[in-house]
Amino acid sequence: MNAKGVSVWLGGVVIALVGFVAGRLTAPKTGESEQGAGGLASGGNPPSAVSSESKPKPRKSELMDLPVAVETQNALALRDDAKPGEVNWKLIDQMRETLYQRHPAVRLRQFQILMGVMRPIDAPAVRELFNEADRRGVYFSAEWKPFWSRWGEVDGPAAMAEVTKKEQSNLRNTVAHAASGWASKDPQAAFLWLSEWGQNEYYWDTVYTAMVGGFAVHDLTGATDVALKIAGEKPITLDSAMGQLADAAILQGVEGMTAWLKSLPSDDALRERAFGHAHYRVKRTGNDSLADWLGTLAGESIVAIRTTRHLRVNSRATT
Repeated sequence: MNAKGVSVWLGGVVIALVGFVAGRLTAPKTGESEQGAGGLASGGNPPSAVSSESKPKPRKSELMDLPVAVETQNALALRDDAKPGEVNWKLIDQMRETLYQRHPAVRLRQFQILMGVMRPIDAPAVRELFNEADRRGVYFSAEWKPFWSRWGEVDGPAAMAEVTKKEQSNLRNTVAHAASGWASKDPQAAFLWLSEWGQNEYYWDTVYTAMVGGFAVHDLTGATDVALKIAGEKPITLDSAMGQLADAAILQGVEGMTAWLKSLPSDDALRERAFGHAHYRVKRTGNDSLADWLGTLAGESIVAIRTTRHLRVNSRATT
């Protein structure tokens, strides 16, 4: 793995872990450029979002005193010890020791940092650490998921080949993490692989949905286009994939979510899924004014469809 890739991964981990020290939240991204109204009702402007007051950043010296800074430096030292074409056993030994760290928060933090210097050749040996733990009756579920996401990032084909060996329903989440990681790093290769993978494969729907979600993390428009293209070519349901896209859209703030919804094609079934997912997520935040505005933007027919389906599902659940 090259130095740039390591820096990006470790930088993301460090930012996530020391964000609370900075005392500020990253502002939501602005909306992507609208690609046409797609037949949506105008709906007016969304309720204004309240921006939090900015606070001063901590000094660099203060950040370097944090345990995460020391742990990152140690991880980079392990990276420098690696030899091309050989498993980095110093890294593997350190990861093994980290897994048996008793404090769960410390264990997860340190493990994620070490995964930042994991190369494709190291991944199978890290996978074996979990096998060792299984034989000892110890389970590291918190570390298991990010490991598969990271393996997908550094070597998608190998990760997918390994995780899809067995057809078991309880492995679907693991498969999804690997597929999402791959698509977040190299969506072109990931979707090319998916297009050549038979749709009769046991995990096909899981992989398709996860790849859409992984791609959407960095490119919501591109992920939406791919999701719709595949849905137009294959007899699949868009509901789960649309949920992944809605999650990514909401993370872009009100403007980004609005731009995404307005960019969708004028198709009642598609819009019903998209607005349904967005409305559900916004409703859970308690922002009733924004939820109501979304209903207005969707149009009465879409709201009626979603309400009818919701009542029908709840009725079945209570009988």
